[in-house]
Amino acid sequence: MYATFTIELANHTKRDGTKAIYLRVTISKKHHRFPLHLFVKPENFEVGKVTRSDIGAMAKNIRIEQAMAKASKIVEDYYLRGKILTMEDFIAEYSDEYYGSQSFYDFAEREIPLMAVTRSPETMKCYTTLINNMKKFRPRVNMGDINLNFFRLYERHFIEGGNGGQQTAHKNLKYLKCLMNRAHLTGLIKDTSYQQFKIKQFEGHREFLDPEELEILKDMYWKQALPAAYNSALQYFLFGCYTGLRYHDLKVLTFKNIIETRDETGTPRKAIRIKQHKTKYLVTIPLVAEAVRLLPERGFDDQPVFKVLVNQYLNRVLEKIMIEARISKTITMHCARHTFATVALVKGIRINFVSKFLGHKNLKVTAIYAKYIDPTLIQEMRKWDAV
Repeated sequence: MYATFTIELANHTKRDGTKAIYLRVTISKKHHRFPLHLFVKPENFEVGKVTRSDIGAMAKNIRIEQAMAKASKIVEDYYLRGKILTMEDFIAEYSDEYYGSQSFYDFAEREIPLMAVTRSPETMKCYTTLINNMKKFRPRVNMGDINLNFFRLYERHFIEGGNGGQQTAHKNLKYLKCLMNRAHLTGLIKDTSYQQFKIKQFEGHREFLDPEELEILKDMYWKQALPAAYNSALQYFLFGCYTGLRYHDLKVLTFKNIIETRDETGTPRKAIRIKQHKTKYLVTIPLVAEAVRLLPERGFDDQPVFKVLVNQYLNRVLEKIMIEARISKTITMHCARHTFATVALVKGIRINFVSKFLGHKNLKVTAIYAKYIDPTLIQEMRKWDAV
C-alpha cells in the first residue's frame, strides 16, 4: 500500500476569479479528490498553501493542515493495525466527520446509534442518560481522560451530587465501561486501566405475591369484582404470574406464539414459544391450567393476545387493584415475573427448569429467588397452628 496526498486547485474558475481547493489522494494508482469547501484566487495559492495576500489565509491554511493530518492519521492507523488500506476504505474513513477526534462525546455520538441495532430502546435510553450525566460532570472529555481514576471520580461525583445512590452510579458506569470496551476494540484507546474498576452487583428487594395472595387476585378476576378496564389489566397480570413473561414480551405476545405440544403421555398441551426481547433467547413455556383459562378466544396469528396498557399507567392500575384486594405490597407488572419464580420454587419445580422458563443466562440469577422461599414456607406453616 502506498498513499500520497497533495493540495491542489480545481480546473474550473468561478465568476469571482477563485478556484476550489481539493485534497488529492492517491492509493495504489487510484486517485480521488475531496473538496475542502475553500476558495482562493490562483495568484494567492502556492505549494499547497494560501499565501498571506489572501484575506482569510490563516483560517484556510488551518483547514488545509487539518485535512492533511486527518488523511495521514487514517494511513497511520491502518499501518499500525496491520490492515491494507484501499481507496474505498480511505473514502469511508475520511467521510466520517469524527475520524481522528479525541472527544469521547464525538465517539459516543457516532457509536451509540450503531449499538441500537442489537439493543432494546430501554437500554438505549440508559446510554443517553449516561452521556447527559457525564456532560454535567465534565462538559469536555477526551478519550485519553477516561481511566481508572476517572471512574472513581465520576462515581463519587454521582453519589455526592445527589444524582442517585451507589447502585445507580454503578449502572451508569457499567454502560460507560461498555462504550470504552468498544473504543478499545477499534484501537481508539490504549489505556485500559478503567477495566480495573469493579462494577458491583446490587441485589435489590424483589417484591412478589405469595400463593395465598395470588389466589385472592384470581378470585377477584373470576368474580369480576373490578371495573372492566381493571379486570382486563388483572387478566394479563395474572397470566404473567403463571408464565413469568416480562412486560414487553407480554405486550408483543401474539396467537402464533401459543403453540400446541404434547406431554410425556402424548396428551395435547398448550405452550408459549417466544423469542425474548431482552435476551433474544427462544424459550418454550408450558402453560399451566390457570394460564390456559386466562387466554382469550384465539384470533389471527399476528393478533396480540392481550391489549396491554402503557407500563407506567398499568402499574398505577395495579396499585389500585392491590388496595382493593387489601394486599399491602408495592406490586408492579414486573412483580408478576418475580411471583412466577418464587411460587414455582415453592411448589417444588426444580431451579434449573425455572431458570429455563425465565430465560436466564445464568443459574445464579434464578438462585436469588430461592432466598425468599423460607419466609413463604413459614407463613404457610402458620396455618397449621390456626387449625
